[in-house]
Amino acid sequence: MTRLPRLAPCVMGAFLATVAASAVRADDTRPADVACNASGADYALLPDPRYRIVLEPADAPNTASDLQLRLRTPRGEHVFAFALSNGYATIHLLEVVDEDPGDDQDDPDAPPPPAFHAFDAAMNARIDPPQSDTPAPAWLFVPELGPMLWYGLLHGAAGAAPEPESMPAGLFRRVACTP
Repeated sequence: MTRLPRLAPCVMGAFLATVAASAVRADDTRPADVACNASGADYALLPDPRYRIVLEPADAPNTASDLQLRLRTPRGEHVFAFALSNGYATIHLLEVVDEDPGDDQDDPDAPPPPAFHAFDAAMNARIDPPQSDTPAPAWLFVPELGPMLWYGLLHGAAGAAPEPESMPAGLFRRVACTP
């Protein structure tokens, strides 16, 4: 029986991480370290690049941002407006339904809006929501989107009841942008 050296699990872990990252790189049109404006930035989820986020000009800009976030999944799309709380500023996303962000704001049973986290290439947190004329973040993290998709907490297309969708947890890496 052949015994693997103790280093094998570490090497295998590094190999799997490289394979996972290369799955997104195969879809790249521009590396994440290229500077570009946030408007038009395209992100792919590291574990599954079928899940995408695009930052695009908002249909109804608000005081937090002139951009909106479009989540593309294998089953559909969801649009979110950015919101910023007072005090210790946490950026949140409000789902845009019928061109009205945050339709469920007064519903006591509505889930809290998902927190939005953005990071530069050095993984420094960005504290302000992205704006069309600011540099695009290299990484995005919105951990609550997966559970919201799974439990049907986001609105379905054309009023349809949402079906559970299993989006893996992970970081969204910028893979393309409009310079």
